[in-house]
Amino acid sequence: MIERRWGRIMRIGSVDARAGRTNRVAYSTAKAGLPGPTRSLARELGPYGICVHTVLAAVLLVSAAELVRHA
Repeated sequence: MIERRWGRIMRIGSVDARAGRTNRVAYSTAKAGLPGPTRSLARELGPYGICVHTVLAAVLLVSAAELVRHA
């Protein structure tokens, strides 16, 4: 990526990193450790045209009626 001066790095996080949940200490801790290194990588690699992002995944429970109503 550095040689090409272009690239994208996507890291997968979780909303548990911010909220935390009962009986999920190890998982939440691991996910909470992603933002700092992501920011550091972005600063280091940005000058080479490489973007680094963390996506915080979550599960949303909605009914089919809600989906149709807002479509």
